Amino acid sequence: MNSGKCGMKLAADAAALARPNLTFSVVAMDRSGSMKMFGKAPKDALNGLVSRLKAGPTAPNIWGAIYAFADEERPTEVVALQPVSHMPVIDKLNPDGGTRLYGSVLLIMQDLMRVYAEAKAMDVKPNIIFTVCTDGGDTCSKDKQPELMRLSGQALEMGWDLCVFGFGVDAHCIAENMGFPPDATHAVTLEPRAESVQASMRSVTHRTETTSMGMNWQQSPPNRKPVTVSVKEDTQPPSTPR
Repeated sequence: MNSGKCGMKLAADAAALARPNLTFSVVAMDRSGSMKMFGKAPKDALNGLVSRLKAGPTAPNIWGAIYAFADEERPTEVVALQPVSHMPVIDKLNPDGGTRLYGSVLLIMQDLMRVYAEAKAMDVKPNIIFTVCTDGGDTCSKDKQPELMRLSGQALEMGWDLCVFGFGVDAHCIAENMGFPPDATHAVTLEPRAESVQASMRSVTHRTETTSMGMNWQQSPPNRKPVTVSVKEDTQPPSTPR
């Protein structure tokens, strides 16, 4: 596991990025203390995501990165941005501390914006899928919310796919508070159990593979049973109108 702090880099030249439907799929996983209830599920689910993408038919078109956040000033770069075929196995994610949700997501998106600009400078325009997984609202970086909402708005205008999965927390409310699309396909609320964490990464697999085929994942949903949810609310209203 790469335990470095957030600092995304695009270690590639234009030739390496010259793939049809090149897709960068980045996941930010909550590792705050409350995530202990899920045991090894977050680590196993992330490893399962990488394994499925590696084995998929469009693996050469996919780059991935994985981040973990708690209450530290900067999120941890668990797996640096790289071709999915090179992504290593994650050996641990240690839950601890509070939830610096807004600040962490903001820093990752700022880095991703810079990498996106570097790719465009090489005449490459990758698809961006950014997924946030959490079991609670922000506890220690609410001052970063307005800036995050502005950046999310810019990302959406650029065609980025921003998604949030809430494990026992209202994903719709979390999404609104981050400036992410709050509809049911981009803000998914699941039961607070280990299987929900696995289900979220199966959904990310589908979204990533479908996008890397040049298709709209929203028009080709996977077969799945309805999910019954119970939630706790993140009650802080958005501080900046979208």
